Amino acid sequence: MAPVKSVILGSAAALISFGLASATSCSGPVINSISYCNPVDQIKYDNIVSSGSYNDVIGMDLDSCTCSYAPKPVTGSPLDEGLSLHFRGPLQLKQFAVYYPAPPKQKRSHAHKHLGHHHAHHKRAMVDKPTSEYSDDGVTLPEGLWVRKAYYDGPSQTVEGLVFMNHRGGQGSGVWDKCGSSISYMSSDTTVGAKNPQILQNAPIKSRDEFMIFSDEECDDSCGFSRPGIPAFKGFAGSKKIFVFEFSMPDDVTPNPNNDPELSFNDNMPAIWALNSKIPRTSQYVLGQNSCSCWSSGCGELDLFEVLKDATPMCKSHFHSKKGAGGGDPNYFPRPVNGFVKYAVYFNDDNSATITKLPDSLKFPKKFSGQAIIANFTGLVAGILSSIFSVPQN
Repeated sequence: MAPVKSVILGSAAALISFGLASATSCSGPVINSISYCNPVDQIKYDNIVSSGSYNDVIGMDLDSCTCSYAPKPVTGSPLDEGLSLHFRGPLQLKQFAVYYPAPPKQKRSHAHKHLGHHHAHHKRAMVDKPTSEYSDDGVTLPEGLWVRKAYYDGPSQTVEGLVFMNHRGGQGSGVWDKCGSSISYMSSDTTVGAKNPQILQNAPIKSRDEFMIFSDEECDDSCGFSRPGIPAFKGFAGSKKIFVFEFSMPDDVTPNPNNDPELSFNDNMPAIWALNSKIPRTSQYVLGQNSCSCWSSGCGELDLFEVLKDATPMCKSHFHSKKGAGGGDPNYFPRPVNGFVKYAVYFNDDNSATITKLPDSLKFPKKFSGQAIIANFTGLVAGILSSIFSVPQN
């Protein structure tokens, strides 16, 4: 594991007392060989890079659930590619939003160009020059603007720019084949499939139930290969993006007097994680021992808040790279059992991802700018317990 720095930002005294997350500063337990050192408000993952390539699925034999692959070169972070967001109960998602930097406004200016061809010797060319201004609906806005591209609000049942899915292929949409159930549109309570997109209900989902969020943009050639017969949508791509969540993770323990392993599997173990959206569009979960996705070759997964076995009060994070690589910060986020919390996940173009607890009062506006609110969403906040994890490169 790479060295881990845990500090309280903005406080020199706290930096000395909290110091490096070593054996002397790790005050929490080790459960199932996993360290739970200290509760923190922020975890930053640095050095999220992948050199070389991953095995990109280019075809599927649905009679045998086998895939054909081709190497996909990766420069920088694999999390720059389209990401889908995944949720496992017991959990209630109250709000969710995706933000991107506003594109620069293009100003057109005249310039004299010597174009070479004698017929165009004196032709005036129109040249686009980027400026530091931003444009939204014809209004000039300040530099540093972030714009909301997708949004869900449970109480008002508002959905913008996204679609909810689950793994119930063959129930109204998607397919069931030798690879098992594909992704599908989901019912509002997530328990079955649906023919058309539905809005997630404003209520908790039970243990082991899962759903996903994709953008509402249908796939084109940029998605690569998708499993035939599925509703295929793009993930949220880009080297700079922000995901914002408001959620709770209430207890929901399934009675299991006979210790049935099926009932104990993932029971009362909620989670939120991000996947390269190619994984669910091929085969995230498969029958038997077959694997038919790019996951094991390192196309990208970041666990944001995951409750693990025998550690139900705590949420861990972890970056999964190629099989056996990656790593997870030894600190944890307290599980929000009795109420809602807000967190932002900021993906920066320096190959980092920062998960930060937000003030309860912070809104999810259609656009934001200004130093204070940008600092909240991107995690540049003083006086919070923060841990930095540099992902080791195997």
